[in-house]
Amino acid sequence: FVWLWFKDLPITSQTLYERLKQQGVLVVPGEYFFPGLQEEWAHKYECIRVNYALDNDIVRRGISIIADEVKKAYALTPQIKTA
Repeated sequence: FVWLWFKDLPITSQTLYERLKQQGVLVVPGEYFFPGLQEEWAHKYECIRVNYALDNDIVRRGISIIADEVKKAYALTPQIKTA
């Protein structure tokens, strides 16, 4: 497996999971890997775990779909500009 972290992801990893699932790509939302964490931590909503055991073409297609969905999420959310 591999962990993917999308800094300042404007949607939760659960929402990303749901969008990817509709396209046939299954990942595990990162928030499920932080049980018992008492304080809020944005990082847990910005990560997904990707398992892979299929042939390279299928993995490439899945990664491409993930990239497209993440790009859409960032594009549809106004970014705060800092000086």
